[in-house]
Amino acid sequence: MNRNLKAFLREDEVVEWRSAPYQISLLDADTNTPLIRRWVVTALVTLTLLTGYAARFEVNRYLVLWVLCGAGYSILSPLLEFREIRKFHRYYLTNQRAIFATRDAAYYYMNYGDIDAIKEITGLSGQTSLVMGSCLFEKAEKQLRRLARYPREDLRPDIPRNCVAGMIFYQPKDAETACTLLRSHMRAEQAAYHPVVA
Repeated sequence: MNRNLKAFLREDEVVEWRSAPYQISLLDADTNTPLIRRWVVTALVTLTLLTGYAARFEVNRYLVLWVLCGAGYSILSPLLEFREIRKFHRYYLTNQRAIFATRDAAYYYMNYGDIDAIKEITGLSGQTSLVMGSCLFEKAEKQLRRLARYPREDLRPDIPRNCVAGMIFYQPKDAETACTLLRSHMRAEQAAYHPVVA
């Protein structure tokens, strides 16, 4: 077990499931069209701006540099997102909480009692992602990879910074097992806090 994860676990906390993004590619069935469209539009807009500007005004190299930097960011940011997710993201379900690990050994978590809802999203590639926390549901269908990069922080002042309001396990291996385990823990937490009165 990872030494940083071992230090992050609570007393009597046991990892029951672990995974990472599985068989993801930069241009899969879900991201192929949007990414190519983004790159083409960025290139066309950049060329139009620079040629139109150069034809009418004296060339200001700082303005040209700003336009090129903006275009570079637009083109490179999906590559950086993909690399970060594939290389650094790790997902864990323990007997107490769901844990999301990112680069630099940053760990975020959601206690099972704090997860208000979960949603399985299966993309065109056939891979399933798990979305925890209804705060992410509205945008998750269209921006799944971008939202999966970082968890949604809980901004209440009394909550620890790494306890989050929502997070996404992006295309983990054996997502069905994780979803079953997650639902089981959520039902157990709900039963513990809301016992049925006979």
